Amino acid sequence: MAEPRRCRQLLTVSTGEQIWGLVDILPAAFDTIPETLDAASKKDIISCLGSAVTVHE
Repeated sequence: MAEPRRCRQLLTVSTGEQIWGLVDILPAAFDTIPETLDAASKKDIISCLGSAVTVHE
């Protein structure tokens, strides 16, 4: 069986706080997810991940 891919998820809660955590996705499901973000949007998300608290916190 193929190993799941570990991905970061970024959530914005009702207070506006951003929280990130990890989620494992099976390769068959991951490979069918279409690419929808441009490079600028990806950079914005990476920036948000840097200032977001973790689920553990």
